[in-house]
Amino acid sequence: MGLAPIAPVRSLKSATRQAQLKAARTCYDHLAGQLGTALTDAMVDRGWLTFDATYDVLALTPDGARQAQAWGWAMDLHHRTPLVRPCLDWSERRYHVAGQVGRSLAQWMFAQEWIVRGTAPRVVLVTEDGRHALETWFGLSWPLSERVSGEQPVSGR
Repeated sequence: MGLAPIAPVRSLKSATRQAQLKAARTCYDHLAGQLGTALTDAMVDRGWLTFDATYDVLALTPDGARQAQAWGWAMDLHHRTPLVRPCLDWSERRYHVAGQVGRSLAQWMFAQEWIVRGTAPRVVLVTEDGRHALETWFGLSWPLSERVSGEQPVSGR
């Protein structure tokens, strides 16, 4: 991440894709980019996660466990995947949530059709219903920055 030079933008298509990837994308099985880091910050602000900056540790709180259960997320303390793991975001240079919580959050948001996959690999688009849900559940106003031109999300449920 720190050694590789940023590829020069040579077309509108590549500039749009790069902007979309920075806004919202998947990182393995969880969400990243501005969306992933903003959701993580919102979960910390709501007391569902705690973050210890000294040791770079994210943890699920009892309130977070209750909220996850209310949303129907299946958490398994004996699974090889940790409940919560911080994952350093290459575009934001901050952490987003990974582990079972990160995976469950992404799966839940896709299932609700609050987010949809874009046509480019890993790109995630927020639907109109998703914008409302982000405001309601997480206190986030999407987009966090100027709207990415090009591909538009489809309307959700």
